[in-house]
Amino acid sequence: MSISSPLRLANAVFTTMVALAVGLPVAAQSPQWVERTIALPPWPSYGMALAYDQARHESVMFIPATRQTWAYGGVAWTLRVSGQGPSTSYLGNINACYDSVRQRIVLVAGNQSTGLQTWEWNGVSWSLGQTGGVSGRHSFALAYDAARGRTLLFGGSQGSSVGYADLWAWDGISWTQISNGGPTPRYASAMVYDAQRQTVVLFGGEGSIAGQPRRFDDTWEWNGTYWLNHFGIAAPVARYGHAMAYDLQRQRVVLFGGTTGQNQLQDTWEWDGSAWQQAQTAASPQSPSGMVFDAGRGLMVLADYSTPSSTWEYLAGQVPSASYTSFGAGCSGPAGIPQLAAVGGSLPRLGTTLQLQITNLPTSLFSFPFGIVGLDATNWNAQPLPVSLAPLGMPGCEAWIAPAYSEALNNVAGAATWNIVVPMNVFFAGVDLYFQGGVLTPGWNAAGAIVSNAGHARIGVQ
Repeated sequence: MSISSPLRLANAVFTTMVALAVGLPVAAQSPQWVERTIALPPWPSYGMALAYDQARHESVMFIPATRQTWAYGGVAWTLRVSGQGPSTSYLGNINACYDSVRQRIVLVAGNQSTGLQTWEWNGVSWSLGQTGGVSGRHSFALAYDAARGRTLLFGGSQGSSVGYADLWAWDGISWTQISNGGPTPRYASAMVYDAQRQTVVLFGGEGSIAGQPRRFDDTWEWNGTYWLNHFGIAAPVARYGHAMAYDLQRQRVVLFGGTTGQNQLQDTWEWDGSAWQQAQTAASPQSPSGMVFDAGRGLMVLADYSTPSSTWEYLAGQVPSASYTSFGAGCSGPAGIPQLAAVGGSLPRLGTTLQLQITNLPTSLFSFPFGIVGLDATNWNAQPLPVSLAPLGMPGCEAWIAPAYSEALNNVAGAATWNIVVPMNVFFAGVDLYFQGGVLTPGWNAAGAIVSNAGHARIGVQ
């Protein structure tokens, strides 16, 4: 059994975990919003745009007030560039989506006074595609139609609560109007591409009828030729300013929040192509500034511009609770029997660190502790566990797990702390890991080592 570096251990363990998690049967539970202890970039605001860059596996945020571009891959927000993109004069609405064919983010900025500008992000820098092309407006919806290979812009407002009902397409060179019928004129609606059904889904928004403000609760789909209205279905309450994104794994649209004009909403809904279903979550964000699906980690990322601003992630479907339990027994050594336990009730939650500790270690200069990780606690080399280690020169000691990797730890006054970083990746939810500690004890037995009891960790959300 070799002692590997912490980096090698982490890479090896979690690479294996990904392979296991893909087909792992775990009990489905209710979807959950999880607030990360990750602050949004400086100066977050309602006007920022958020899109997921599939080629570079990161959520990209553009903040118009500072002209900064930030990226988030699940650990922290990182500043990519500053001083690029549309200027602060093009405020009023900024919206973005990802062009999967050309592998760049398309961002449209502007309002009814300045007109619109179309910019593109290639992962390194912004470039101006076109000024104009679409009449000036604010609060328009934007989505990339992957089936037809073009970015779509719908509606918006020219001010004084007057909405548009036109649909435009961007091919990477210019805008072309392709429809002016379907949904009634509106603004602050949300639109997203449904990859399973190859349609663009639009929900809600605000407009006016007979001069009176009107919020909408209708669901529309654009199939590349015409708009289809899903009449007579139960739907979320009429709203505008909500966020929507498409879950590629579960093949459904997720909608969050918005406002009725009187009340800020914090509800979550899912659209499967024929019906809306509300997801009952224990906690939720307050005010969405943007929401995207992180395909690399299998979850939604939402930027919440409320105070304090924060990053939320939505885990749906198979999201078991995290747990850690001790089992087995260690063997006696110079300082007693080494004990492996979680520190302070630490649990293997996604996006956190599971902290374990091995105590009752001898304090000799040569008493080097180590941690062992396994993926099985039933069999090792075709032998049922536990397996006696007496044949290896460790009488009274037993292996309680099938060792896969090991990590050298530090002995500090007879105790070793072991930190296991659990990535915020939904693929790991429900994966079982097993741990056992050991320490070198030269001269104590023929092998010069003893082991602790074992622990079973199930990765979960809460």
